[in-house]
Amino acid sequence: MPRLPKGAYNRLLGLLHKKTGVEINTKVPMVQKILYDLDLSEDSNKSALDELLENNWRQKPMNSAVDDVRSHIQAPVSNLLRFSCKNAFVGDLDMENIFPINRERSYFLDLELRKGLLFLTIKARNPINLSFTGAYYLIFPNTAQACVYYMETRSKLINGMSLDLEFVQPQEQHLKKMASPLLDRDINRTLGDHKLGVASDKVGVTPIEDIFACSQFKLRIINQLKHLDEDRTRISGHLVDPLFDLLSFFVDADIRKRLVLVKNLPFGVSEPALENLLWDYELDSQDDPQSSITRIETDPVRQSSRTLIKFNDVVDATRFVRNFHGRKWEKMLSRKDKALYEPLLCEIVN
Repeated sequence: MPRLPKGAYNRLLGLLHKKTGVEINTKVPMVQKILYDLDLSEDSNKSALDELLENNWRQKPMNSAVDDVRSHIQAPVSNLLRFSCKNAFVGDLDMENIFPINRERSYFLDLELRKGLLFLTIKARNPINLSFTGAYYLIFPNTAQACVYYMETRSKLINGMSLDLEFVQPQEQHLKKMASPLLDRDINRTLGDHKLGVASDKVGVTPIEDIFACSQFKLRIINQLKHLDEDRTRISGHLVDPLFDLLSFFVDADIRKRLVLVKNLPFGVSEPALENLLWDYELDSQDDPQSSITRIETDPVRQSSRTLIKFNDVVDATRFVRNFHGRKWEKMLSRKDKALYEPLLCEIVN
């Protein structure tokens, strides 16, 4: 093929640009809208096949989950589920990820619930020494959502164990294990040099009012919970039951991930020394950092030591656990601390 002169190339490019430029200009706004302007929640570009794959046509209404649960169990339903488990390493993400994705669900969830249910996962703990007592509590915004979670996860396994959930009521035997007066921000100022007036092995037979006697805020919530109507099924969908808000405040859901329980901290380490050790961490109280350190238990005879440290954010709490968990305490000649044989054990009080 003979080579075209240079002027012919320029004329050919001009013709191509003139012809295709008109077509491109009409497509640019459409492409720009798809790439930048469309919200992810818009369904305008979904096809009928997409709707079929999402399985919406086979899903049952959300409110029918309450009746389905009642046909399987005799116990009254609520927005509170309990999971008995001796494994202390089940996290809230495990509970969230075990909930099926939309196309695998049996119940239709609309609006923001389509991405998954939002709920609180709380470890059952002894309120006096914060030790794990072998159970988890799941707190949902309303009873209907708890029923959906129960039905959707009935046959699931979590860490090799069957997820056998049970509905429980916010009664004294459960409330004792869901919260603790030690989690209060001003607990050190309230107690002073005293300890909680209840032995850790007497929690089961001690009235809940005595356990939370030093926390007036939690006592008011306990009183409100006693006067709530037990039937909460009238609140469904994405609506939030007032019971959920009360339980969230009671269990200190907003600060638990900023609290670290430290076991085997050496005897003789004072609050000022611990504050100096944590110079690159932000504690909860900036004005009085030592008030963020609570001595729960110090027993040289039993070689038992428990300390609660309140951090300013989740990042510092997680960083502390990562840096100190499993480490042996480094003895220094300039300090009077008496290191324990066991290494430090640190955990987030979730």
